Amino acid sequence: MSIRPPTSDEIVHSDKASSYTLSILTMREADARRLMGKTTVTAYRRVHEVLSSALDEVERGRDPSEAVLALTKSLILVKYQVAREVVSPQLASYIEPIIMNVLSCVKESRDLIKCRDRARNARLILDALAVLVYQHGRP
Repeated sequence: MSIRPPTSDEIVHSDKASSYTLSILTMREADARRLMGKTTVTAYRRVHEVLSSALDEVERGRDPSEAVLALTKSLILVKYQVAREVVSPQLASYIEPIIMNVLSCVKESRDLIKCRDRARNARLILDALAVLVYQHGRP
């Protein structure tokens, strides 16, 4: 594949998140199709919805324990959708580091304001993956 799952730097730093997002959006079609595998639009939409809500919770800077629960729920959902074979393991390998990176920030700092940029960058990458799913995923 032309790109690999996001690194911590690509989630933490806005300029690197932007560059990484652009590389997703310009991924070769064959690589994108391999990444999508058996991923369905509906399954990804569900993951995107739940994870986006969790990231929004972090961005709003409210209760850290609620953010931890929401991010953990997102991780469970990704693994569940992979087990159901409606999200490809390859795509999950791109989503899981995003969740884990933001989750570790929230758990370590307990200050959602410090994790706000990370959540924004994560959302940027997640949205770019959504574009690929809608272009190359199964209906």
